[in-house]
Amino acid sequence: MMRAKLFPLSVPRRLALLAGLMLLGTGCAIVSPPSPPPSGAHRPFDPHFTDLNYLLAHYVTPQGVDYAGLKTEQGRLEIALYQMLDVNQEQFQNWTRDSQLAFLINAFNAHALERVLRAWPVGSLSDTGHFGYAMRERNIRLLGREWSLNMLLDELMSLPYHDARAIFLVNWCAKDCAPLPPAAVNSMNLGDMLERQTRLVMADAHYYQYNSEKHIAYVSRLLGWYRDAFERDYGTLWGFLKKYLSPADVQKIALRPTGPRIRFLKFDDNLNASAPARPKAPAEK
Repeated sequence: MMRAKLFPLSVPRRLALLAGLMLLGTGCAIVSPPSPPPSGAHRPFDPHFTDLNYLLAHYVTPQGVDYAGLKTEQGRLEIALYQMLDVNQEQFQNWTRDSQLAFLINAFNAHALERVLRAWPVGSLSDTGHFGYAMRERNIRLLGREWSLNMLLDELMSLPYHDARAIFLVNWCAKDCAPLPPAAVNSMNLGDMLERQTRLVMADAHYYQYNSEKHIAYVSRLLGWYRDAFERDYGTLWGFLKKYLSPADVQKIALRPTGPRIRFLKFDDNLNASAPARPKAPAEK
């Protein structure tokens, strides 16, 4: 039987192949070098996040995000990202807790939007990653290290910031995340936005429902994924819920000898777009 002729690989090609196999084995993404910074990217860091605030105010609607419109101003989003990239760990550590938390929230939201825009049109954030693992890919450079979206989310929900309500200010471009706020967060508006956004979410049947016959509270799966953070801050999930539910619901539930059982609603990870994405045109042959 004739054997296929094997051609020896050069050393550089063998090393490249080995690196690729190692990356596939670990599920890591191949991180492309960053594009050259857009014009205006090296302005001094803006603690009010003016460019990001402009984009959120113009392209975030009650129905979702206008990604097609946002795509036309992608350069402005990249300027905001490059300005955050310029912040080093020493600067960050010297900021107040509110400034740090606002920075992490804005960085998360901006990087999630940027992922979608680079692959637009897509049906979900998962479509932008290798093997669907977009949230796990460590391809975000920030504060002198590499992050994934999951790592950023865990960091801003961690003990140093001690506010589980932060989960309602971030959105990884999914329908069942809390709605993306139409404004950037900063140290001055953080407290108000945390309170307002949490009350908005808990008043919405999309995120919370109570079945009085079964004495079950159905809540967003966001509270399940970060249950430890809510229990850290409020003692129990019910301790959080009774602080933010309507007085009528709290009174109704208080008639029972114990708090309600808690169940988590299904989570829709499809894109939070205000209009469906048109499919990409097929490549010309």
